[in-house]
Amino acid sequence: MLSFWIYPVAFVAGFLFNINPACGSGTILWMTTNTSRWRLLAFASLRIFVMAMVGATAASLGTTIRKPWGILLLLIAAYLLYTTVRQARAGRATCAIPNGSRRLPWLLALIPPPSAFVGLVIFYGGFGAPSPLQGAITLVSVGLGLTLPVWLLAIFPERQGLLLEKLSISARFHRTRLVFQFLGVTVLAAIGLAFFFIQQFHRPLMALVH
Repeated sequence: MLSFWIYPVAFVAGFLFNINPACGSGTILWMTTNTSRWRLLAFASLRIFVMAMVGATAASLGTTIRKPWGILLLLIAAYLLYTTVRQARAGRATCAIPNGSRRLPWLLALIPPPSAFVGLVIFYGGFGAPSPLQGAITLVSVGLGLTLPVWLLAIFPERQGLLLEKLSISARFHRTRLVFQFLGVTVLAAIGLAFFFIQQFHRPLMALVH
């Protein structure tokens, strides 16, 4: 029987997933390179929609989504690496996204983050939920928590102004962001490779959860 406590727990878990560079690097990139309120809302809404689709289809597709998802994670890791290297080479605390990386924020919203997989594993033991509805609602809750910082900046744009000001004047803050993004590249690549090559790699995660 499904307990409704799963949904608030999933929301909190989603928020905490921002600590994981593989998930939080997208949030950081959106918040520090986009000043359009409506674009921030679009990124957050699109990520939640994609996660809902993963939750709804995972029950029927099962592990068949593992390899395609792994390839997508490897592609986004490569694009994030390219972008972060260009940001690092800029030599200053710039908040602008490089010209060759304009599509990256949208791809980060369109490609399901690893937190979608982790949410399914934690609550349902693998890629599938008991039903499409349960999977969708669970991952919507995770997505809402994951994108909460983006929603807050969109609702309170003055907070984003303070964040960007600090980023532009603090070289240390800028370096911390770059390191976080490089860690995101590493974790995304590792998870993508595991998705592609290791069929039962979620078993250690399940053992840790239990």
